[in-house]
Amino acid sequence: MRWTVVAITVSVFTSGTSLASDADPPSVPSPWYPYPSGKDGNTIAGSVCAFPFAWQVVDDEEMGRTLAVDASGRPTLIEVKGDLIMRYIHVDTGKSVIRHVDGHAFLSFQPDGSQTMVIHGPFYGLIKTTSTTTFVPQLGLGAYIWSGTTVVEAPPRPKPATLTWAGPIENLCDTLGGDP
Repeated sequence: MRWTVVAITVSVFTSGTSLASDADPPSVPSPWYPYPSGKDGNTIAGSVCAFPFAWQVVDDEEMGRTLAVDASGRPTLIEVKGDLIMRYIHVDTGKSVIRHVDGHAFLSFQPDGSQTMVIHGPFYGLIKTTSTTTFVPQLGLGAYIWSGTTVVEAPPRPKPATLTWAGPIENLCDTLGGDP
């Protein structure tokens, strides 16, 4: 899939409660509301890791609040924080690890459809064989957890996203027993 990392991260952009309506624009900042972004999934051997890889939500208590809206009341800046705990699994062996990927994020939506996500703390994403996403510094295939500060800039499709970070990084393919 071309938008591998963006597909994972954009789930944070697109899931949760919509505050846009035809009525009066919501007041900002809004109250905190549930904003779950964790999803279960899996990949076949060779697409991310050398082995079949899966992930499961253990706990998703993320909350969001709208900090800014446009003239029509659509959110242009959302803050997301709270617990997100995931289990990552080497499907063939059953070996698994649990990680907290509950970074504090600010999601910005521009009128042209582009989106920017700034995350302080752990963040999870996949880089698959067909990914054309740009990474600074460069990364290979894998299931990654970025820590520190991560910035994802996603222009309107089909243009690739850019991901930059400062801080530690873990490739779960290595952790669970094999290079991608």
